[in-house]
Amino acid sequence: TIEDHVTLEPGVGAVVVGHDIDISYPKMTKACNYLKDPNCLFVGTNIDPILPLAGGVRAPGAGTFVKTIETCSDREAVIIGKPSEISVDIVMKSKDINPKRAIMIGDRCITDIAFGNACAMQTLLVLSGIETLEAVKEYEKNKQHNLIPTYYADSIADLLNI
Repeated sequence: TIEDHVTLEPGVGAVVVGHDIDISYPKMTKACNYLKDPNCLFVGTNIDPILPLAGGVRAPGAGTFVKTIETCSDREAVIIGKPSEISVDIVMKSKDINPKRAIMIGDRCITDIAFGNACAMQTLLVLSGIETLEAVKEYEKNKQHNLIPTYYADSIADLLNI
């Protein structure tokens, strides 16, 4: 039975969910049960739904694991990675980063471009990852301005030609 594989430790103060290639039913069960305690902090590393792999293979991203635990625990995770308020605050409070002179480069609009836009940076979407120009046009059509990059390039290698 599942009970034979789940031993809950006392005094757990936080559950952190991120990308885990060894995710298992017992791990998820433990997380959901620890989160029954309202004082137990629930942290998610990011909201990426997909992890792109070589050869066009797609794997579940950390966001799928976060959503699973949110669903079974009836709790909402505090997301600490892009584009969370926490990560934006770190950049905006840094004295070493001037957002007006910085550019956020990434391959995913819901994390990288949203983060750069939230930090008032210019953004560059690299189309060799998850996103397509068709998706960007949909974001424009739907007025999802926070997901629209300032620039785009087919590949990160294109930056060598600038």
